[in-house]
Amino acid sequence: MSSNQSDWKKKLLSMKGDTSVQSYNFLEYTLPGPLQCIRNYLNVEIDIDDTTTNAIQSDWIETIQILERDLFNLLILPHQQFWTQVLQDPSIIKCLDSYLSRAPRCAEEWKRLPSQILDIHRRVHRHVFMVLLRLSTHKESKKDYFSPQEFGQIIYDNYIFDIPKIMDICLLFQSANEALLKKMINNIFSHQPKYINDLKVCIPTFTKVFDGIIASVLNMNYNNEENEIRDFETKKTELADLVLLLSDTVATLHTFLDIYPKAAIILSENDFIRRLTDMYENIFPILYRRFSETGLNEIRLIYSRLQSSQIHVIKICRCIITVAYLDSIRDSSNEDKRQNLVNEYLQIVADMIFNKRFMASYETLFRTKNDLEILQSSNNIDQSNVEYLSEAIAQVCREVLSHCDNEQSADNDEGAIGYQNDHTENVQPNASDSQDKIEMAIERVRDILPHLGEGFIMV
Repeated sequence: MSSNQSDWKKKLLSMKGDTSVQSYNFLEYTLPGPLQCIRNYLNVEIDIDDTTTNAIQSDWIETIQILERDLFNLLILPHQQFWTQVLQDPSIIKCLDSYLSRAPRCAEEWKRLPSQILDIHRRVHRHVFMVLLRLSTHKESKKDYFSPQEFGQIIYDNYIFDIPKIMDICLLFQSANEALLKKMINNIFSHQPKYINDLKVCIPTFTKVFDGIIASVLNMNYNNEENEIRDFETKKTELADLVLLLSDTVATLHTFLDIYPKAAIILSENDFIRRLTDMYENIFPILYRRFSETGLNEIRLIYSRLQSSQIHVIKICRCIITVAYLDSIRDSSNEDKRQNLVNEYLQIVADMIFNKRFMASYETLFRTKNDLEILQSSNNIDQSNVEYLSEAIAQVCREVLSHCDNEQSADNDEGAIGYQNDHTENVQPNASDSQDKIEMAIERVRDILPHLGEGFIMV
């Protein structure tokens, strides 16, 4: 290492200012004013008139072009100048933070962007990703690098990354390049162990959010006879906002676990599966009823977020089960540790069985019996445990389907007629009784899990 490079690193690590650095004065990212309602899913369409279009083209696009240019110029800087600029120019981190917090967060929101801003927005999205990639890389070449210790100190002491930022990065860029994103996030955690401690501190925040959502759902009251129309519309908006909060929270956590599965072990230490399954059992039946009562089930954009939330909760639990228990049981060479993990896993399955709707939903995506049989084949549990739990799960699924049948039979006449009309339109006059039974079975499963397609249920 040359003396010049050594001196430069010492200066960075000591966090001393460099007066030779000229600030780019990076602009903070924001969507144009008329599009900031992109997250208001109650507005099915975003109407952009000619006046708005002209404003977007003349003002916002000009601003975003400046941001695109500045990000590009930052990216082409050599290693030493790049890091000096980032650490001495606070506007860069503020710009990146603004994008991570305000950019469209899912495919539905991207689809709502007008065509006249979509192309440049994609370019800015890519530039932000490339800057973050460079910031998460400690070695660019044989001569341009930090030691792992230096890199870990720089990114942590200068707040380049923190846990909320890392989760936002996973959510925003997973579809861009998942393999590269996994490498980025692993670099951050492996070179700075303090982020693991920070993650442990952040977990209670998720549980508080879930507890708040549960309390809000259980306290809902949408009786039109007791509320004025205006008040009813306010509550409808609050319900939509609540579901968006739920959807954002579980989508963020699920995506983070997909990119950094090791975090599942930390979640397992916080009784997270029980909290999630309890939440699922308590709120989703109520939310679907409230959606029907308020008409939100007719708004595809918000209804799809409710449906996807169910999938995210199930897959979060599955990730924790797989990484923290099944994989750990398989990889452990310590007999006592392995047996403790087996006992913990069996307790989790028992708890899931207690939450019947969750268990029935989970079984549509993942078969617990397969896991039990794998554990049995490796002599971790005996045949009697497999048979007992498998039968208990099957019984739960039957009970949930039966419960849905009873709810349907308790519907009023108008509802029953509507149900029949919906399903007689597509039935041929000479349809067999067996076909009718198949269609009824499909309907029962769909009542429990409305996110599933008919083809999946048929299989």
